[in-house]
Amino acid sequence: VADNRTHAIGIPASGRALVDAPRTCQNSKTMKLTNLLAALLVASAVASARAACPSGTSLDTSIEHFPAAHRIATDDSAYGASEVTVASDFSVHYDTYFKVVRTHCGPHAISGCAPRTYVLTLCGATAPEQYANGTALPADAKHFTIPVEGVALPGSTPVTFLEMLDLRDAIELLDPTYVHSPCLQHLEETEQIDTTKNEYGTTTWAARAAAHEDVQVVFTDSWGTGASGTDKDVVFDATADPRGGGGGP
Repeated sequence: VADNRTHAIGIPASGRALVDAPRTCQNSKTMKLTNLLAALLVASAVASARAACPSGTSLDTSIEHFPAAHRIATDDSAYGASEVTVASDFSVHYDTYFKVVRTHCGPHAISGCAPRTYVLTLCGATAPEQYANGTALPADAKHFTIPVEGVALPGSTPVTFLEMLDLRDAIELLDPTYVHSPCLQHLEETEQIDTTKNEYGTTTWAARAAAHEDVQVVFTDSWGTGASGTDKDVVFDATADPRGGGGGP
């Protein structure tokens, strides 16, 4: 899947000092996330969400903010359509100032998968209730303002995706139990990242993720691993893609 990583879940610098971290573990802090929503939300390039969208900024919702060159393309074309479906797993609709991501539970979906809808609205605009053509958005859709500033990872699967996108600093809360990334292990050992174990039968992780003020998205899966039980939860079933590329717009 080709995509220019310029518009979905963007995540800025967290403000933590990494002066004692190995150089290879330092992030550029200039990337946003276009694709983890996915998944959205697993998204792109700027300095920070606060800098890109200062308090009180109003977005012009009458113009196109997702030009074709900034959309996902599922073939070798340089430009993406306003409607695109990837591997029967998810689809993305690009509207003027928001995008709608739907998960479809394709033929390779894991047990427990349920179709979901995520609406990603650019900061400075009010969350939409309908598409530009007047059609109402699903009542059960989850709404997120993008760029997102921080995520929580109750499992190790999304870690690799975030690190490949140079978005390690987006991780505000982590269960480090099965994480093998030397850089994240370093951040844990030097207490530069919040960590809480996601242990079966306990509510410690869910409570921490739900209350964490720097976390806007909690990446869970169709089994509900580490779900916070709030609207922060985003399902990211990387194993649903038979190509091994992950499932996230």
